[in-house]
This record gives sequence, C-alpha cells and structure tokens, in this order.
Amino acid sequence: MSAKQMVTIQTKKKTKYVSIQRMAAYHAIKVVEAYDDHNECYLLFFYKNQYLTYRKVTSLGTDSRLKALFSDGIIIDAPHPLIEHLIARTQTFTFQSFNQLLHKAEQHFSDQETSLIFSFFDSFIPKDKIINLMRNKYNQFRRNGQFFKAYQILQICLDYAPNNNWARDMSHNLQYHRFEMLYDEVGPALFNKDPLYVEIHSFQNRPDDKLFSQLQEKLSQEDRWIDQIILYRDRMLTSEGAGSFANLYSLLISHLQDEDIIYLLNELLEKGRNQKELRQALINLLIKNRHYEDAINVISNRYSTVSNDEYLQVQYLLEHKPLDSSKLQIENMNHILVHETEPHKLEKLLRLCIPILLNKYDFTFTHQWLRPFYELEVSLPILQKLNTMAAIKDDPEHQLQLGELYYEFQQFDRAIDCFSFEMELNPHDIKPIQWLAKAYRELGKKEESLAYQNIVASMQKRA
Repeated sequence: MSAKQMVTIQTKKKTKYVSIQRMAAYHAIKVVEAYDDHNECYLLFFYKNQYLTYRKVTSLGTDSRLKALFSDGIIIDAPHPLIEHLIARTQTFTFQSFNQLLHKAEQHFSDQETSLIFSFFDSFIPKDKIINLMRNKYNQFRRNGQFFKAYQILQICLDYAPNNNWARDMSHNLQYHRFEMLYDEVGPALFNKDPLYVEIHSFQNRPDDKLFSQLQEKLSQEDRWIDQIILYRDRMLTSEGAGSFANLYSLLISHLQDEDIIYLLNELLEKGRNQKELRQALINLLIKNRHYEDAINVISNRYSTVSNDEYLQVQYLLEHKPLDSSKLQIENMNHILVHETEPHKLEKLLRLCIPILLNKYDFTFTHQWLRPFYELEVSLPILQKLNTMAAIKDDPEHQLQLGELYYEFQQFDRAIDCFSFEMELNPHDIKPIQWLAKAYRELGKKEESLAYQNIVASMQKRA
C-alpha cells in the first residue's frame, strides 16, 4: 500500500490531484476527505458506493449531519485497501450542482433515498430547503394515496431532524397508526417493506447482535461487500462479536487480493485484535507470499505464549528460507527460541540469529539478548563463545582471538579491526595478516585481500 492515495477531481478551471486523508462510513453514505497542495479540503460523497459529487469545505458546521457522520460513523484512515476499492470505480471525480445532483438522484434512486442523500448536504444547503424537499415528496405520496411511502419519508425526516414539528405531528396522524408497531419491531416484515429504514436503524444500533446480522443480510443481498467488510472490521475493533473473524475472512478471500488482505489483518493485529485465528491466517498468507521476515515478526511480537505450531514455523523459516536480516525484528525473538528443548537444535538456531543481532546491535545488546538461554542451564558451545567474547572484548592481548570469533559470526568489519590492531602490536606475526586476507575476501574486497596475501607470501619466503 503506497504512502498516499491520490484521486483526480475536475474543477471549473482545471483538473487537480488531491490526497485522501480518511473515509467516514455511515450506513449507505460514505464521505472521503481529501486535500490539495494548498491544504484545501474536498469531500467526495458516495451513496451505496456510487459516486455522487464533491464539495470544497472550510468547516463542517457544529450541528451539521457531516459533523455527526465523522463523529458517529466508522472512520478509516488512508491509505487503505477499502478506500482504494471505493475510489477505483471512478476515474475522475466531477462536480455536480445541487439541481444536477437532484436530477441524478431522482433518476437512479427512490424518493426516500433521495431525501436521505440530501440530508447529508446541510453544510451546503439550508436545512429548511432540505426539509421542504422531503415535505414535497411526502405530499406527493399523500395525494396519490400512497400512505406507507409517505410514512417512510416522515421516518427519513425524523432521523435527520427529530425535533421537526411538522414531521412529528404528521407521524402521529391516525392514518399511520397501523405502521407504528411495524417500525417499533424492526423485524422481518419491515425488512421487506422498508429496507432503507432497516439499514439506517441497524447501523445506528449495530452493537446489537440481532440488528447487526440483519444489516449484514441486507448488504449481502445487495452485494455490498465493501460495506460488509467495513462493518466486520469495525466489530472486530470494538467488540468480540461471535464469528466476526470467520465471516470477515470469508469476505476478504472472496473479494480482495492477498496483499490487501495482509494489510487489513495487519491493521487489526496492530490495533490489538490478537486473536489466534486472525494471527494464524496472517502468518499463513505472509508465508504464502514469501514475506518470511514479516511472518516471523508477527509471531515474535506476541506477548502471550507461543504455540508449538508457531515455533515450528519460525524454526523452519530460519533454517530453510532466504531472509533479509534488516527486516527481521530479531530483538523480539529470544522469547520464542527458548521453547526449543533439544540443545543441538537450539545451538543451530542461535547460530542463525547471532550474526543478525550483531549486524543490527552492539555486542553488549547481543549478550543481554542471550540471558534467557543462560538461564536454561544447558551447555551450548555458542554461549561459551559469547561468554569468552564478553571477557576479552576490551583486552588488547586477545584481539586475535576476538577477531576469530567475530569472523565466525560473520562480523567481518569488526574482525578486521581486531586483526589490524593485533598486526600493529605484533607486526612479525603472520596469523593476523592471514586472517585479514580472509576477512577482506569475505567482504568482496579482492584488491585488499590480494594485498594481504602478497604480504603473507613475502613473509613466508623470508622465514
């Protein structure tokens, strides 16, 4: 996932790029917040994942519906795969005037949906004008004897403006008494008659398991998988809903590529959802896509007991896969490796880890990292060598021995420093010069290696 998500918007004067900062989802409505190079804010409006229009804003208004959307909706920060899939459906985001938007909405959506859509533009349209739009649609249904549809408009209006006197008075009309129980129950009957209201009500009360399931059923019927994933993701982050991960993962593998799934699962893990099923699914995907270092990091970053299966996965990756040590969070791995009970296997694993540690940290850190293994009270040659290094690392009389140990752990630059120091102390000793030739060869510095080989050859001739 790139550092920024950019989209193109078409203004009156030119086409410009804006950088997305976040997305807010509130039942069927989504608003994407983006900024241009001058830090001017643009809001891109979507209804059921269909782009509507954009608006340039300076503030949301203290009591506007947009303000409520960003405070009560589900917020997703960019960059994010779900934002990418939403915006990918539109190449260039064009501006629609309110008359154009009204015409477009009335062509593609019901009058109830149109009323709902315009309620989210009260930062740009006077609230009275929005209420009048709803009132006109209500009166048209009343005149045609379509009382249930008229009542639906009233419910949209009351959701938007619960204290509006007109809507409150009309909703208590005796003609609508037969509908009140239907709306009070918000059950299967209403699901079939007014699915829009069911979606609004279920979203607002989504912690309720029954309403959450009802909402997911509606979204599934409409193939709105982005919305389904947003809701399951939100539930994973806010509660431990039964079956949330299994349902979420089923949607992810049905609609997203592996890299996007990895991003989402990592996001959940980083936000504290350390479920076994989630973690194992992420580890398996990382290994499948050859992100071996990331898989090891996921396991080693845990703060609870490492399972035997996870330990075996780390062991296998360390022993059999090419790893980029710069990507490994090796500092967290000691609490995993102490699970190894066979000394020869532990020796082998530590031999793989110590060169990586020494590449990233100094010797003191590496020696401290090994403390849990000393506490195991097992006799390991590698631990004895590290103890020897700790004892002689500041002793000028043992620099040759220290250099040999650094060489063994593939720390060729440090080994060269030791051998060079030893050569200055004992210029007639051939051993440090031989080691310098070998160390430079390991670093790929052929000229330096050859130079020391020539010195060795010359010293051997004089001997």
